[in-house]
Amino acid sequence: MASARLSRNGRTLARGRVSRSGRLTLTTSRRLASGSYSLSIGSLRMTVRAR
Repeated sequence: MASARLSRNGRTLARGRVSRSGRLTLTTSRRLASGSYSLSIGSLRMTVRAR
């Protein structure tokens, strides 16, 4: 399993794991605002948008 992190402006907003089957599960303590976020999975990093 790989660890995953969702961040914005250098702050981690959610953490989670990617299962062997490829399912991504993130846990956050508050609701996400719409906008662009950085999703890091292992050494891979990509930009995602929340609506």
